Amino acid sequence: MTHDRIRIKARARALLRQADPKPWSVTLIHWFFSADLCALCLLFFLTADAFDQESSYLAFLLTAVLVTVAVVLFLLVFHAGYVSYTLRLRQTGKGSPMDLVSGFFRGGEILALRFSVLLFCVLWAAAGEVTARLILLFLRNDTLLLNILLRLPLGALVLNRQLDYALALRILLSHPEFSYLDAITRSKRIMEGRKMDLLLLLLSFLGWFLFVAGAALLAILPGLLLQSALPFLPVLPQLPSWFMVPFIVVGCAAAFPLLLWLTGYISVAWAGVYAAAFAPPFPGVSPTTADPPSGGKRLK
Repeated sequence: MTHDRIRIKARARALLRQADPKPWSVTLIHWFFSADLCALCLLFFLTADAFDQESSYLAFLLTAVLVTVAVVLFLLVFHAGYVSYTLRLRQTGKGSPMDLVSGFFRGGEILALRFSVLLFCVLWAAAGEVTARLILLFLRNDTLLLNILLRLPLGALVLNRQLDYALALRILLSHPEFSYLDAITRSKRIMEGRKMDLLLLLLSFLGWFLFVAGAALLAILPGLLLQSALPFLPVLPQLPSWFMVPFIVVGCAAAFPLLLWLTGYISVAWAGVYAAAFAPPFPGVSPTTADPPSGGKRLK
């Protein structure tokens, strides 16, 4: 069975246009809190030099590390709330900013799932790396070309494992009765024969990312060109150190709304893949309101 990428993406765009509140506003709230917490962590480390005594410095550094760990754990669960919002939006056509905090009701399971998937991927990568090292040792050949040829299958293996677990979080959020291990197991079963579909769907957004990067670069390019030409134009005065700041601000302003829209677009389309493959009703949603799959039979 293959997913109809065109239909999934068309449905996602329709939801982005019709939903109330607008998905970009919920994405903005998600970004705002995430950016504030990341800035808080950065501020901790930037102000560490203000402590002269070694004991005060070590205590502050330990506090900064603990705060950073707490923020990372918070963001992992908070992002799950955003995923829950896009799932509800895809399956019911409605969503609320309050969905962003829904992940905290199952915070322990979400963190267990996140770290389990990370551990599995790391173990697969480590096994592949050990195998590559043994092959190099056996062949007594450590050329760059051979290293690249051995690492390519390793990268493909890790990517394959990540695609196996791609729907685990969405299954866990949609099924309160499942444990995190159940969600991982179900994801592996569902993704059998569907991994290439999801990979191609994600790769289909590459053009949008290139467009966003191009828009930002186009805004910054005049400043870069002027800065590069300055040594050859002695008539011009010396440029101040902040000369590039306005160009960077304009570049970010050009890219920001596109990225805001693209984030919701990708997440809702990803939820569409889940809905097409395995779409029982979302908790609290009647079966008639869930959007039908794009084709193929659902996994029971």
